[in-house]
Amino acid sequence: MGARRRLPKPKKSKWSFNKKKWLRVLRILFFVLAGCGLIAAFGYFSVYGPSFQVTEDSVVINGNERIATAEITQVVLGNIVHDQYSFLDGHIMTVDEEQIKSDIERRYPQIASVNVKRELPHDITVSIEEFEVITAVCRSAARQCVTLDADGIVQQEVGQQDPLLRENDVVYFEVEDALPVKGVRLFTREQLGYARYFVRELPFEVGMRPLRTEVMNLGESHFRVTTDGEWDIMIDSNHDPRFAMLVLKEFLSHQDIAPQKTELKEVDLRIKNRVFYK
Repeated sequence: MGARRRLPKPKKSKWSFNKKKWLRVLRILFFVLAGCGLIAAFGYFSVYGPSFQVTEDSVVINGNERIATAEITQVVLGNIVHDQYSFLDGHIMTVDEEQIKSDIERRYPQIASVNVKRELPHDITVSIEEFEVITAVCRSAARQCVTLDADGIVQQEVGQQDPLLRENDVVYFEVEDALPVKGVRLFTREQLGYARYFVRELPFEVGMRPLRTEVMNLGESHFRVTTDGEWDIMIDSNHDPRFAMLVLKEFLSHQDIAPQKTELKEVDLRIKNRVFYK
């Protein structure tokens, strides 16, 4: 008998199923997808998680002296997106620095400048510079005053004994009418500067101390200065106070008027050579 002839094994196709190989591929693919998912989840919770949410404790206010920190903090928080159903609820990326700045300036006219800066992950810093209180307009009957900044704008209402007025070099004006409200401009910067100059320099220039400076009508530029000589000086703060002071000095030094100083009632520097006697 002849030898048994072996049949050749069929050749495997390159596309034939290899269980071990495919399991290895699937295992690698699973780990790649799982890794990508973990990275995505970590990134999402890192950016939109609690660590990036602005809270009351993460708002820092600097430079405020007369405005409560809590008030400004609430203005800041009020300008941040708050939606409990959104991943942007209270998120630092919803902070609009310019909007917060504009809102603070609108609410508080006593602020000279404000700067808002956000810092990751969740901090907001608000730096404020307040106007210096240089003038107070008071109503003696009510024992109340309003403070003015250098631009003649009403800042806030305070009592006549408020430490804010005692601690500053404040010039006082008095009115008979009701006090104006916050944010109202009573005088221009020039008018206020002229009136302050005249009142402050009067003791040095003519040796008389101003006892009371009355605003004739709120919003106008006319002032009545009562001196310790028991007579009044009328001035218009639209006019150069240095020239008015020179006119007053010349008038008081005149030989014809010197003996009658004690009989003076009023010197009106708004109109040339207008003098009233008792």
